[in-house]
Amino acid sequence: KLIADKSVKNHLLKDLKNISKKGNDDENLSECSLFLIDTNGYDMKEIYFDDENSRGNEGEFELVNIHINELIENYSLSIDQIGIITL
Repeated sequence: KLIADKSVKNHLLKDLKNISKKGNDDENLSECSLFLIDTNGYDMKEIYFDDENSRGNEGEFELVNIHINELIENYSLSIDQIGIITL
């Protein structure tokens, strides 16, 4: 279970000083406290590596990459302000 520290539990992207939404799409990620992408049921195959403990998924990587680029381009975030949690 992931629990945010009380010092940041109510923080949103829109609360950061450098955030300014560019573009006019209806989706506003700056007001989203957590953005989840459920890829279950899509044809995104796992890649297993030789060490048997590591694996990857190129389809999921591409989805994450799209959203990272959106945060950088449309919200003026820098890469060090973005965190990714995978399961």
